Amino acid sequence: MAGCAVRQGADMQTTEIQARATIAAALIMSRAVDLPTIPTSGDWSHDAAALRLRELTDYVYQVIATPRSR
Repeated sequence: MAGCAVRQGADMQTTEIQARATIAAALIMSRAVDLPTIPTSGDWSHDAAALRLRELTDYVYQVIATPRSR
């Protein structure tokens, strides 16, 4: 999703991490995305399912975390 900023590591608050993990779990459990595989190399950047999960998680988080403009 273009325009979704992803903050890395220590920049994320504990509540943001928990919210993103909950969103990702809900997307997986609802079968909205394929289950990503865990790469043996640790590099998930070429896994289409992992990238899609991240994009959707970021999008949903931004939708619920951004104040609604009137």
